[in-house]
Order: sequence, then structure tokens, then C-alpha cells
Amino acid sequence: MIILDLVHNIALLVALTVGYEQIHTRLKRENPFFSLLTGLLFACVGLVGMMTPMVFAPGVIYDGRSIVLSAAGYICGPAAAFIAASITAAYRIYLGGAGVLAGVLTIIESAALGTLFFFLRRRNPAWQRPVNLWFLGLAVHATMLLCQLTLPGSLGISVIRSIGVWVMLLYPPALVVILLLFLKQQELIRTKSDLHTSETWYRSLFEDTFAPRLILNPADGRILDANQAAVNFYGWSRDELCTMGVPDINTLSKEEILEEMRSAAENKRNYFEFRHRLKDGSLRDVAVFSSAVQLPDRTILNSVIIDITEQKEVETRLMHALRQKDSLLQEVHHRVRNNLALIASLIDLQLEDTDTPDREKSGLKITGSRVHALSMIHNLLYQNEDLSLLNFTQFLRVLAETLPAAGGKAGSAGIEVHGKDLTLDVHYAMPLGLMVHELLLTILGESDDGPGNIRLRIDFYRDTEGVYHIGFRNTGETSTSIPMLNTDKSLSRELVKQLASQINGSIDFLPEPDLLARISFSRSGEGI
Repeated sequence: MIILDLVHNIALLVALTVGYEQIHTRLKRENPFFSLLTGLLFACVGLVGMMTPMVFAPGVIYDGRSIVLSAAGYICGPAAAFIAASITAAYRIYLGGAGVLAGVLTIIESAALGTLFFFLRRRNPAWQRPVNLWFLGLAVHATMLLCQLTLPGSLGISVIRSIGVWVMLLYPPALVVILLLFLKQQELIRTKSDLHTSETWYRSLFEDTFAPRLILNPADGRILDANQAAVNFYGWSRDELCTMGVPDINTLSKEEILEEMRSAAENKRNYFEFRHRLKDGSLRDVAVFSSAVQLPDRTILNSVIIDITEQKEVETRLMHALRQKDSLLQEVHHRVRNNLALIASLIDLQLEDTDTPDREKSGLKITGSRVHALSMIHNLLYQNEDLSLLNFTQFLRVLAETLPAAGGKAGSAGIEVHGKDLTLDVHYAMPLGLMVHELLLTILGESDDGPGNIRLRIDFYRDTEGVYHIGFRNTGETSTSIPMLNTDKSLSRELVKQLASQINGSIDFLPEPDLLARISFSRSGEGI
């Protein structure tokens, strides 16, 4: 009989899980109505079981309320257990008989032990293991049998002897099965809720964005899904887009498109620039950010499309403006070079005039040489791709080869340039070029040994602290005396100092043996 009673109550508890799922799906545990409804649900099942009990003696009945109430406490917590216990206890009192006290005590201890284990499993998930659930079943039903000792006379002992073994053998495993069923149901409900939340987040991230987004199949280029922003951008409806492929909107060939999509699917690239076709036939430049999403059976691409047509137009205008600027600068350097060449030619004509005194001819030669140096800088700038930078090492080499000496006597002088190629912008190149020219012109023109015998080496380098140095070293066999280098009353010396101040530099005369002069300066801004 007790086995039939157990089967009957298990059937009720299985039906209880269906009702519990409906409540749990619609209400959060934090909602006060959750505890109320679940408490009433467990109470109803307990009442149904008590209406069809196993009658041991008049007023002494047994059913599955111990399983129902301990499950209420363990699954739903103290509030639901209290509601279910209160209703079933009231009904048991209403039924009356000799077993009222034992029945009420069973109701109380079942709900209390179930609630105790509810708090234990919240602190440690290990209390959800079957062995711990079986321990709960043993505790509940052992206590239930002890409550039978409150029956009058020897009735309690008789009950324990008759059904005690069956209760301890059958009821704890039955409770374990029911609780595992509830726990599995809770896990499924949580998983379903998480999936729903993830789906909601995905739809929100996919739909509620201003950027067009497409889900693509990289294998064949089909469009799997499109958000509303994509519909607004391209002009086709979502249904139309989902019947199309990327080749229908991309101006590249299908083979090129599939190759680019394979690159995105293999995470080789994730940024692309294309031209996309809209429904009205117009073309737009777009930037596409594609990320590969690995599904169990395939890889798809999540692509974000950004319209960069206006940006491309601005870039085109800027490039055109830059080309115009470069052309203008190139023309400026060209014209300045030609004008300087014209001035140098006029000076040469003046020098050929036999009426020009020799003293004036010497000054004109020096002036013409200075003009030639400036013309050389503009010529090198004109030939350079970057019109604002000058390979100054190259300038020094050209200057050393072509420098006309004062009086026409320096042609056989040897000048070597040592150093790596270093570039300077015009702000430094112009005054520095004139300084070097002035020093070379003076050294070669005023050397006591004669310009044909002097040997010079120009060292151009940058030290570890970023300071640039240009040294003029005598490499000849005899020492060289340069009057300009030994006196403060010199136009060339004063000119060099003034030019050095323009680049925040300095110049030392005769700083070391055989080192005639050294220019030092550092520049701010971009490095070389």
C-alpha cells in the first residue's frame, strides 16, 4: 500500500514541476508573487495527497506531504515553504484524529529541513549533489518517524515497525529523484533565459545601430541577414537583400570578392574599402569591417559598412590641393634658381668689363659665388620629391666640386666631404649653406699656403645627443693660417656668426689642432 501511495505522490510531484516551470518562466525569483504562487502550488499538491492518503488507523494517515514540503523548502526557499506548510498544517488540523500532532510536526520538520538545505546549497553548490540530497531525504524521514512517537499509546511504535523500513528505503530516493528533476528544470529555465537574453542583446546590437550591418556567407558570398540601417542605406528591403549576394552590390568581380571574404574568414584582414552599388544605381565608397564568427557547422562574417564617400571626396580635394602646392613650390624654386642664375650672369658680364677696377672685380666674384651657392640650394630642392627637405650632404659634395674661388685660384684645391646622407628642411639649409660657402670661400681664398696646396676635409654628422656638427679640417702636410679665423674684424666672420644665430647654432674657430672651424646646431621638430 505504501508503494502505491508513493507512486501516486510522485505522479503529483511530476505534475507539480510543470506548474513550477510556468511560474518560474514568467516571474523572477525576486518577485514577491513568485514565493506566493509557488507556495500555493506546493500546498495544493500536498492537499491533494492528503485527500487520498494511506489510512493506518482511524485519524492516522500517511501520504507524500514530507516529500512535497521538503521539496518546497529546498527548491523555492523559506517563504514558499512557510505558505505551503501553513496551509497543509491547517488542513491536517481540520482533518483531526489521533495523528494530528504527529502530522503537523512532520509538516513543520519537512519544510524546515528543506529550507535549511536551501540555504546550504546557495552557499555551496556541492549540496546539489545526489548524495547530499539523499542525506536530506534520510534526515526528513528519520525525523518524520520520530514524530510518530507522539501518537497515543503504543501506536507510534506500531507505525514505525510496520512502515519504518519502507519509508527509509523508498522515500529518500524518491525525494532525490524529484529534487534532481526540479534542479534540472531550473538549469534549463536559466539556460533558456540566458539564450533569450543573448538573443535580445544580439538583436539589439545588430538592429539598434546606425551603421549598416550584413551577415555574410564567405563560402558563396550570400547575404544571410541585414539590419534596418542596411535597408535604409542600400534601398532594398530585408527580404530582397537576403536573396542577394555580395557581387550584386560590390563593383569587384565575383572572384575578387570571394578572395577578400576568404581573407576575412581566415582573420588575415578585417578592414576593406570597396565601392558598393545602391538600388537606385548610384555608387558609394564604403569601408567594411568584417569579423569571422565560428558556428558549429560553418563560418560566417559579421560586416559593418561605413559610408566614406564624402571622406574620399575630401581626400581627393586635399591631394589635388597638395599637388597644386607642390607644383607652386617647384615653380617658385625654379624661378628663384633662374633669377639667381640671371644675377650671376650679370655679375659675370660686369667682371668682363675691362673698365671695372680689380678691387671691385674681387668683390663681385665673391658676391657671384654667394649667389651661385643659393642657386645651387634651390636647384637641389627643385629636383627633390619633397620640396621642403634638402639632402645637405649632397649639397656639400656639389659645393666642394663646383665652388669658384676668389681670384680663380682655388680650382686645384682638394676638398673631401665625409658623412652619411642627412636631410634638413629649408629653414636650416639656407643659412647653413651660406655659412659653409662663406667659410670655404674664405679658407681657400686667404690661405697663406695658397689655395692650390691646401687640403680640406668637411665632416658632417649628428652626435648621440642629436646635435649636428660641420667641421673643416686641414688634412695637408703643413699647417694653414687663415687671417679671417684669427681676427674679429672680418666681414665674413661677422656674416657667419649672424647666420649661425638664425639656426640657434654656434661656430668655433680653431677649436682643435688642424680643425679650422666647427659649426654646431640642433633642431627641433621632426627627426631625420
